[in-house]
Amino acid sequence: RARLDETWVAAALRGLLREGGAARAPAPPDAGRLRALLDAAAGVQAARGLDATLRAVVDRSLALFGAERGFLCAAGPDGAASVLVARRAPEGDLPAAERRTSSHVVLRAIEGDAPLVVTDAQADLAVAERPSVVDLGLKSVLAWPLRDGGRARWAVVVEDRGRAGRFGPEDRALAAELAALAGPLVERARLEEEAARQRALLEARAAEVARLEAALAASRAEQRAALDEVRAELERREVELGARAGHHKIVGQAEPMQRVFGVLEKVARSDVPVLIQGESGTGKELVARAVHDDGPRAKGPFLSINCAALPESLLEAELFGHVRGAFTGADRDKTGLLEAADGGTLFLDEVGDMPLAMQSKLLRALQEGEVRPLGARAARKVDVRVVSASNKDLRRLVDDGQFRADLFYRLNVVCLVLPPLRERREDIPLLVEHLLDKIARGDPARRKAIDRKVTDALLHHDWPGNVRELENELRRLVALSGPRILERDLSPHLRQRRHDKVEVSVVADEGRTLKERLEGIERRILIESLRHHDFNKTRTAKVLGLSRYGFLKKLDKYSLREDELASGG
Repeated sequence: RARLDETWVAAALRGLLREGGAARAPAPPDAGRLRALLDAAAGVQAARGLDATLRAVVDRSLALFGAERGFLCAAGPDGAASVLVARRAPEGDLPAAERRTSSHVVLRAIEGDAPLVVTDAQADLAVAERPSVVDLGLKSVLAWPLRDGGRARWAVVVEDRGRAGRFGPEDRALAAELAALAGPLVERARLEEEAARQRALLEARAAEVARLEAALAASRAEQRAALDEVRAELERREVELGARAGHHKIVGQAEPMQRVFGVLEKVARSDVPVLIQGESGTGKELVARAVHDDGPRAKGPFLSINCAALPESLLEAELFGHVRGAFTGADRDKTGLLEAADGGTLFLDEVGDMPLAMQSKLLRALQEGEVRPLGARAARKVDVRVVSASNKDLRRLVDDGQFRADLFYRLNVVCLVLPPLRERREDIPLLVEHLLDKIARGDPARRKAIDRKVTDALLHHDWPGNVRELENELRRLVALSGPRILERDLSPHLRQRRHDKVEVSVVADEGRTLKERLEGIERRILIESLRHHDFNKTRTAKVLGLSRYGFLKKLDKYSLREDELASGG
């Protein structure tokens, strides 16, 4: 209260100075009104938020001055009063039709330095002719500015339309005190609201940043997943390229070939004899070359001989050599392959066709580690690793008495069995690409593309001649086709076999719809592929170009169970 009295005194002195001391200072408010002023200020201070604070200013002003209606207004850019709060005593909102006050009074209050008192608006020449005053039927008006520091932002207007002279000089002083107290509180509420708005804006921006970061993280995750897929594809291609270019151009990534590669890598590091068995054209000499090149004798010579291509007399001379004059026509010394391969590897191809007498001589040379050329008196020491191969079952030849058991055990320390091409059909596309590159001799201009139907036909052929037959067919296709190898370029037996399969399938499905026929074909392919790959679902899905999930869905679609398939169901 003491502070309010001092404020009132200061206001009174300012009033005296403005009026040059001619006017008397307004009487100080009594203690009751001072308490009412303090209560009004406390009520405004207790409000939270700008809207609530502005309403509290108007409501407390109505209570303090006993007015009928109260407004809190701002001056618009066009000079009109913008009503922010419109209340009536006691603490109620004015209806929309009554949310009007005098713009002239509002502007005068905002522009003035002190509260404005109109004791009788209808008789006051300064305002009586204003249309809003006449329309509203105003009589008593009290208005004062609310300041933000030195700037008046709003005006508070309280009215009494019932009687004139409702507000006097003491109300002006009290309004000044209320303005001094309420102005900073309103400004505080405005700043808090602005801070809250800025905080909400920052939070929204932070949420947007978080959303963008999440989107960026998701994008990075997608990119990482894409990179992982690319990396996996590159690794797959590396495996594929390794299968195509590794092991000395032995192409294969099918499971049977992987088993061969596993044994090959181990046996190559040793120096033991190796027997390679497999059908003609399966690449036995390539494997023999890999055994030599990856082994401890890689720097030594690699020599080979086809035991089925020479008669016994010439085979003996080729293996053991001869001296000059050993037989008719022997006009010079000849070093045999066993001696020439000293420190290296000798590859005996089709060893199962070697005559029994020759087998005995070979066994003696291998056991004693020495050879005696034809016509020579002294033997010569040799250190040779023997790798042999046969397209016949040597064990059966031993049982039939056509191959010496002791030589068989000497050659068959480690046995590698090469699968025929029909048992590794998934390698056919790789082989086709490799062989086409080989035929083109690395020249992209000579490299021919191949139609998918041609690849399908090659996949479904049994290839009794294995890789050699496939290579000959591709050489024929490259020689006779145009820029692209088409189905019509295939050999007649391949083309006819493909058409026969289609015709048999169509006849067998006669009377069924196209969808039913296609589903039947798909079901048969699934069954055959599963059986071919020993019911390994992962490998079968890979060969068929399906994901494991997609493959399992196919099995569910056709109700295929492993126990039924294994039993022939």
